[in-house]
Amino acid sequence: MIGNHFNMERGRNMPIKRQVSVIALIGIAFSFLFYTGVIGQTVWADAPSFYVAAVPVQSTAVHANANDFDVLVKPGQNVSLTVTLTNATNRANEIQIQPTVAQTNASGAIDVGLVGRSLDSSLTHPFTKMYQGPKVITLAAHETRNVNFYVQAPKKAFSGTVIGGLQFSSNDTPSVRTSGSKTFQNKINSALPIRVRSTEPPQATVAPNLDLGEPKIIVGLLNHPAIGVRLRNIEPAVLRHLTGVVDVYDKNSPTNSFRFEQGSIEMAPNSYFSMQIPWGTTSIAPGNYTVTFRFSAGVRTWKFTRTLVVSPHRASELNQITAAPRQSRLLWWVLGGVLALTLSIAITVFVWHRGKHVGMKRVS
Repeated sequence: MIGNHFNMERGRNMPIKRQVSVIALIGIAFSFLFYTGVIGQTVWADAPSFYVAAVPVQSTAVHANANDFDVLVKPGQNVSLTVTLTNATNRANEIQIQPTVAQTNASGAIDVGLVGRSLDSSLTHPFTKMYQGPKVITLAAHETRNVNFYVQAPKKAFSGTVIGGLQFSSNDTPSVRTSGSKTFQNKINSALPIRVRSTEPPQATVAPNLDLGEPKIIVGLLNHPAIGVRLRNIEPAVLRHLTGVVDVYDKNSPTNSFRFEQGSIEMAPNSYFSMQIPWGTTSIAPGNYTVTFRFSAGVRTWKFTRTLVVSPHRASELNQITAAPRQSRLLWWVLGGVLALTLSIAITVFVWHRGKHVGMKRVS
C-alpha cells in the first residue's frame, strides 16, 4: 500500500514539474533568442580571393621562409626577394602591393599591417623608402606567379634593425552577408614582415630605449575618463615583454589617487604606443596631479614623472560625458533585474496555484 500510495502521489505531481520545466525552458529560450537576435548576428564569408607566400631561400644575404624575410645588406646594396601570388578566383584579379613600416598597435603588439598612421620622429630609415618593386599585379583566373621585388639599402651603414612589410590587397573583395538585409564588403589584406639589418658596423647591437610624452585627460574606452600618453621606443631595436606601473597622486585629495598596472606589451623599433590609463575613481576632481611611470623589460628599467593639471571646467566636462553611459548601463541592469524578478514571481505563483489545485482535488 505504501508503494502504491507513493506512485499515486508521484503521478499527481508530475504535471506540475513538467509545467514548471516548460516555463523555465521558455524563459531560457526567450533570453537566448533575444541575445542572439539583438546582440549577435550570423555571418557568412566567402573564401579569400588570393593567397601570398614568401619564396624560401637561405643565403648570406637572405633568410626567408613562407611567412617572412630576414635580410642582411651592405651599404647601397640591392637585394632581390620573391613572393608567390595565387589567384583563387575564376576571373582576373588585381592585387595591390604596398610597403609598410612595423609599428606598435593599440593592443601593444608589433604590426606590419598598419597603413596611413603617422610614423615616429625617431625613425630615420623607414622600409617604405627601401622597397623597389611593382605596386599592382594582375593575375589571370587561377593563375600562380612568382613576383620579384628589391630591397635597396641606404648608401650609408646603419645600426640596429629596420622592420617593415608588404601588404597585399585585392579589389575582388569577398562579400559578408548578415542575417539581416544589409550586405557589407570585407577587404582582406595579407602582410609579410621583412627585417633588414646592415653588415656595417658588424654585429652591432642596439638596446631599446624609452621616451614619454606629456599626459592629458581623454575620453577612453566605453566613454570612461582616462589619461592618454604617448610611450615611444626611440631606438632601432625590438622591445619585448615591457610592463609598467603608473601611480596617480593628488596631494590635496588622496582619495583621488590610484594605481594602474600595464600588462606585457611589445614595441617595434622607432615606434610609439598610445597608452591609456583608466581613471581609477568614479569621478574626476580638478587639481594638480603627480603621475609616476615605471617601466621594466628584463633587467632594464625606466622611470618618468609628469605633472597633470585638471582644470575645473575640464573635470566637469568629462564627468558629464561619462555620467550618461553609467546611467544607461544602470538602467539596463535594473530592467534585467525587474524581468528576472517578474519571471521568478510568475513561476512561484503558478507552482503555488497548481499545488493548491491538486490539494483541493485530494480533499475532494
